[in-house]
Amino acid sequence: MQIIHGFFQGLSVGFEILLVVFLIFGCFLWLSVPFLLLRNNMLLREIRDLLARKPPSPT
Repeated sequence: MQIIHGFFQGLSVGFEILLVVFLIFGCFLWLSVPFLLLRNNMLLREIRDLLARKPPSPT
């Protein structure tokens, strides 16, 4: 029984570490997503402006 208890204790410690890592990673993702979306929107606007300014190529 002691071996099983120790195994579960080690498992819970590993799980706690994984949880902490996932929480930190999630926080970084939540912080970075708005910036990425803003940057993508700005890039899309610039591309649209360039496409709108550029005369249509004769095909």
